[in-house]
Amino acid sequence: MRKQDRGAATVEKVLAAALRCFIAGDDSIHAIAKASQTSIGSLYHHFGSRERIVLALYQRCLGQMLEAITVAVEPQPTAKDGVTTAVRAYLEFVEHHPREARLIFAAAHLGLDRSFRKELLAHAAEIGAELRAWFGGHVEAGRLAPLPPALFEVVLIGQAAEAARRLLSGMPGLTYEQARDTLAAAAWAALKPAPKARR
Repeated sequence: MRKQDRGAATVEKVLAAALRCFIAGDDSIHAIAKASQTSIGSLYHHFGSRERIVLALYQRCLGQMLEAITVAVEPQPTAKDGVTTAVRAYLEFVEHHPREARLIFAAAHLGLDRSFRKELLAHAAEIGAELRAWFGGHVEAGRLAPLPPALFEVVLIGQAAEAARRLLSGMPGLTYEQARDTLAAAAWAALKPAPKARR
């Protein structure tokens, strides 16, 4: 195996182990090294610090989530289909990838925003560009409510994100199916354009 390939394989192994460690409640550099069967020196060589391992893991998980939503939304023929599909795809990702979703939700508590704010913003802008362009085109065409992108995202996913947190915590009386159906409809009701006034 080439040196470059070995390095990539090590990175993959470390990130997979780091996610397991995070879920287990101990994502210290020593725990990650043990779980990945990698020396601490190698971890520092590839990532630089324990914080950068967590940053890389967060970026990877967020990228996987946004890719799943983008792949689901882009083929949709109408603005309504795109909105409802985005909500459903978001919740489906959380349901089928609960460990990755937990990591994403925990980002604020991991101190990533304080230490890597510029990198996080640049990464989010890059991986979310296609999705923003899809919805932005419908906003410009008057097929969706004319909200600024940041607020649009909150209205689109905000309720689904709160439902996801509750679902991951095991809240009784709430299911993914209920959340998908109800919140997809709610997002469309909030984002559909206002009816044109009669003259």
